[in-house]
Amino acid sequence: MLDAYNGHLCICLKVTLALQQLLLEDSRFFKTPYSGNKGWVSLIADGQLDWSEVRRLIGESYALVATERSKRG
Repeated sequence: MLDAYNGHLCICLKVTLALQQLLLEDSRFFKTPYSGNKGWVSLIADGQLDWSEVRRLIGESYALVATERSKRG
């Protein structure tokens, strides 16, 4: 999801809780408000981005969300 938060353009991503902890050590990431406790992080996208990193994170996020949806039926 692409969103604006506190004046920043952000890409919101679903990640595992273990990966979330690693990403939060990087100042470009923060827990997504209201859903951060469920593994969502936001990447501040105002500046230069590593698009291969973004592509990988979006793919992993999509896979996690799709898996959760298929379990709900």
